[in-house]
Parts: sequence; C-alpha cells; structure tokens
Amino acid sequence: MGRQDGHVVVERLGQSADAGVLLARELGAQQIIVATDNDEAGEEQGKALAAVLDNAGVPWFYHRPPGGTKDWNKYLLQQKEVTA
Repeated sequence: MGRQDGHVVVERLGQSADAGVLLARELGAQQIIVATDNDEAGEEQGKALAAVLDNAGVPWFYHRPPGGTKDWNKYLLQQKEVTA
C-alpha cells in the first residue's frame, strides 16, 4: 500500500477516524484529504474528522463537491457528461 492508499482507507473508515489516523501514520501519509458530501451531515463528519486529525497532528485538506453538487459521484458524472 502506498501513500494514496492511506487516504482512501481513512475516507472509507468514516466513524473509525482514530484507527484511520494510526493507519495513515503507519503508511507515512503526509496529508489526509477529507472529502465529504455537500450537505449538513457531510459538514458535520468533515469537522469531526478534522478535529481528530488536528489532535493527532496530521495535516489535512477539506474539500467538498463544487457548484452546489450534493456528492462527489454526481459531480464526477456531470463532468464526464460535459467532456463527452
């Protein structure tokens, strides 16, 4: 597993953020990308994970889907349609 794999693992762990931080450190991740849905639940989850990462001293970047799109899958599908 490489550095990018650590990012994906932490994203999929969701509520197990502490375990994700430990795994990210073990993998040598230099920064974690927090990518949540563009709604209230996503914002709350992003803030919670950011707090865990801050407490652990792990650098992070928070990103939500642009343009008012609710989730990343819809955004990516829209981009695919635009470029097709």
